[in-house]
Amino acid sequence: MKKVKQHYIYELAVHFIIYLPNKFYSFLRMIQRIQTVYLALAFTALMLTFVFPFAQYVIGENVYLFNIYGLSMSDAATNLVSVPFLYTIPVVALFSLVQLLLFKNRKRQIGVGRVNLIFVVALIGLLFYTTLTMGSKLSGAEVETGYGIGLFLPVVALAFIILANRGIVKDEKLVKSLDRLR
Repeated sequence: MKKVKQHYIYELAVHFIIYLPNKFYSFLRMIQRIQTVYLALAFTALMLTFVFPFAQYVIGENVYLFNIYGLSMSDAATNLVSVPFLYTIPVVALFSLVQLLLFKNRKRQIGVGRVNLIFVVALIGLLFYTTLTMGSKLSGAEVETGYGIGLFLPVVALAFIILANRGIVKDEKLVKSLDRLR
């Protein structure tokens, strides 16, 4: 029985001394690539749309907020118009996170990056279209529209994804050129 406990303790020590530092070193190698920072910033920008509204519509004394959850009055908790952004933005942000975690396979990372780029461009188009047409859906003669930070966060994420994709392609070209030298 004592040998089993000693063997277990030995395995545990080997795990903490050898295995975990190697995983941590692999994680640190991933962080030193600039595209990792760009993808993390893109993910953060997309997730910040949960906090900031896309637009604010003022009709007389009524104030309507358009955010990721839909269109609602600023003092009410219920949504007047529901929109699909509650589901689409986290999916697009998840693609950025998946692309970030595929740092060991650059070819697959490039493929996911292209799909991510297409999704973000489609999201931006849908978001701007919905924001511009939402004012006409409200009944009122004079609708004042104020655009929020949340409307421009996906554009910021798009810029970071483009920069990350450029960095990944540069890394892939560098590795191919080094392989040619061997």
